[in-house]
Amino acid sequence: MLDSLALKKAKKIFYTSTYAKKNAIKKYSINKKKIEVIPFGSNFELNFKQKNIIKNIISKKISKKNEIKFLSIGVDWYRKGMEDTINIISLLNQKGYKCSLSIVGCNPPKNIKTLKFVKLFGYLSKEIKSQKNKLKKLYIDSHFFILMSKAEALGVVFNEASSFGLPSIAPNVGGISSVIDDKCGILVDKNEKHDVIVNKISKVLNNRELYQKKSIASYSRYQNKNNWNIIIKKLLKKI
Repeated sequence: MLDSLALKKAKKIFYTSTYAKKNAIKKYSINKKKIEVIPFGSNFELNFKQKNIIKNIISKKISKKNEIKFLSIGVDWYRKGMEDTINIISLLNQKGYKCSLSIVGCNPPKNIKTLKFVKLFGYLSKEIKSQKNKLKKLYIDSHFFILMSKAEALGVVFNEASSFGLPSIAPNVGGISSVIDDKCGILVDKNEKHDVIVNKISKVLNNRELYQKKSIASYSRYQNKNNWNIIIKKLLKKI
């Protein structure tokens, strides 16, 4: 009732994704003309030059001979689909790739045992310099960002990954498609079978040029659309 009243009284409404906008229209019968979609940017204050990001992307080796580093970040083990992510990386290793998975933000429940290729970092606070630097290094060193979320309004971490030039792997649920697509990552169908996802990732791992294209496209999307400077300009223009 309070949500409905607030939305109807507001002159302008801002949501971070098309998914959230459609939900508001459907659930509260809000006039779509007063709803604007503006995403959140990255929670990292970056001073990287574009040439350094591109240089880092090009320097990353993609082959079965080299370790492929995946990064996943989330505070809710189940909602963020960490078990699905572990299973996907495990299948990649079974196919002959040398993959590792770094998980930040949460630890597995006591009844779940992780595999040797999984590295747990727990919660890393951006308010603590040493922890922020550790998280920053994980982004820089990783090849892919992966988050198999069960539900997501947007996913700020996808924009964080893009700001470091990482292609993201995620299911098409909630507002995720507002920040990643198949040009800058791998967007899979909801409840997609793990072996199908693994095949899609393998195609990128077997094609270094494709990996670099996705990485550069990911960074370009952040630079041209999803960074705070552009977002604030859009917000000010609308109000």
